[in-house]
Amino acid sequence: MFPENIYLTGAGWLGYFIYVPIALAVIGLLYWLLLRRIPIIVIRIVSLFIISAPLLTFPLWEALSISYEAEKLCKEQGGLHVYRTVETEGFVGMASIEEWSRYGFSYIEWGSQNKKYRYMMENEKKTSEEIPEFTNRYYLKGSKEKRINDHIKYVRYYYIEDQQTGEVLGELVRFKIYPSRFDALSLKLMPVEYNPWICGNESPEGEGVYSTAHKKRLYRISDVIKATLKPIKNKGEGQ
Repeated sequence: MFPENIYLTGAGWLGYFIYVPIALAVIGLLYWLLLRRIPIIVIRIVSLFIISAPLLTFPLWEALSISYEAEKLCKEQGGLHVYRTVETEGFVGMASIEEWSRYGFSYIEWGSQNKKYRYMMENEKKTSEEIPEFTNRYYLKGSKEKRINDHIKYVRYYYIEDQQTGEVLGELVRFKIYPSRFDALSLKLMPVEYNPWICGNESPEGEGVYSTAHKKRLYRISDVIKATLKPIKNKGEGQ
């Protein structure tokens, strides 16, 4: 059974269509030099098939292997994972207080190593104050990658981490898939740019948002926050 997606670029398919007539010519030459001398027709046909099938499909083997592995990883490990939910007045992360105040959060802290700020809403207007250090323990972080092999990367796309304990409370996991060696060679020979394929961030009906570009529902950063952090009103909690 074939995987749902075969990870082969347009350049790779074009390279394969160029490869096929070359392979057929090689098969024809082998038949003329060797196989036609086999006296028994059945053995001749079986031998021709044994030589032809692997030679004609050779450029697709690695792409199929990558596709099967990626499909398995994305189904088993990809997606939104929530390990523990917590209540908090706010969190640390590059996010909009205008948006998150509507969900009940009182503030968001963000900044650089030298300048740190707390953002709040007062009278429906965004305000900020400089603070010496972040006071909240829950951080929104993103894009931590780990290479699984030459063709697949595990990406902890966005996650919530408890800075006091180092515990990951929730995460959105996806995978980056890179071309096979035949595909990569085809890309080098043609003036074509490509981005790695992404899988694992697909969401079920009723969750995430529908992407017209990908023609499916996808999880967003906000889904990680909503699923993991719950706003509270009593000050002093969740700090």
